[in-house]
Amino acid sequence: MASNTQHRIILLLSVCVMLSTGMKVISLKYCGPPDKTLKWKISPWPVLQSHQPVNVTVTFTPTVDIFESTLQFEVILKEDGQVISRGTEGIDCNIVPQICNLAAGETYTLTHHFSAGLRTVPPGLKGTFIAKAELYNQDQDMWFCVKGEAVL
Repeated sequence: MASNTQHRIILLLSVCVMLSTGMKVISLKYCGPPDKTLKWKISPWPVLQSHQPVNVTVTFTPTVDIFESTLQFEVILKEDGQVISRGTEGIDCNIVPQICNLAAGETYTLTHHFSAGLRTVPPGLKGTFIAKAELYNQDQDMWFCVKGEAVL
């Protein structure tokens, strides 16, 4: 099961950061739904080290009302297509209240500082990874999607 910190990282546009330790982010793209207000900033960027403080800010306007959220994610090793991790999890609004009770059409800015930095990956995990995370509301309408590629 993903930790509270992992859920926040995914929400804040850095799904590929979950694998962090000396990782260089090659690409990070928003994959839907359309949002003309979307902006993000991750610092430091594009090289992220484990236990190095990270600041993440994202501004977005959901197209649907969000009372609850569900996360669907997948991490694949690019070289051979092997699925490293895949799953669907409900997000506890008591733990991550920033992504619950959001009104459609209103613009929100979320900021988080990971002062302890990011966790270290298991030994031996190397290569180029493609990761995708999608957030769905209580009606299973996708309200946020991010896809990235990173080298570890």
